[in-house]
Amino acid sequence: MDNEEQIKKLKHRNKEYKKIIEELQSENTMLWDYLEEIREQEKQLMSEIGLAIDDYLVHNMKPIGDA
Repeated sequence: MDNEEQIKKLKHRNKEYKKIIEELQSENTMLWDYLEEIREQEKQLMSEIGLAIDDYLVHNMKPIGDA
C-alpha cells in the first residue's frame, strides 16, 4: 500500500469520525437540555409540595393553651 492510498483511507476515516463526533455532540446537547427541563420541573414540584405542606400545617394546627 503506497502513501497516497494510506492518506485517502485516513481522510475517509477522519470524515467518518467527524460525522460520529457531530452526532454525539448533538445528542449531548439534547441530553443537557432535557436534564435542565427536569431540574426546572423538580424546582416547581418542590415549591408546590412546600406550599401544600404549609397549607396543611396551617389548616390543621390546633392552638395549645390560652393565647
